[in-house]
Amino acid sequence: IRPESMFVEEGKLLEAGLVENIAQTCAARLGYINTVILKEGVRLGFIGAMKSLVINKLPNVHSTLETTIEVVNEVFNITLVNATTLCNGEVLVTCEMKISVV
Repeated sequence: IRPESMFVEEGKLLEAGLVENIAQTCAARLGYINTVILKEGVRLGFIGAMKSLVINKLPNVHSTLETTIEVVNEVFNITLVNATTLCNGEVLVTCEMKISVV
């Protein structure tokens, strides 16, 4: 986490930054599938919904986050994932996120 990030305040990554981190992890997965596997261009995606968001702790700047997503379901252009973000083995965030791709 870089201190100059727009999601950092008073030395901590804010809640919006944690949500954005999960969304970017989903985007990286979709980008890989579209460009490497399907040989298509990158498609634009949006957070369609969030559910069961639990933020246990805000991480400090210079921390390294480890975010994993588990695809629960994919229907047409909607992907539902369960996400978890860790820092030094401690669970910071869990949620369910729907991503819509256009």
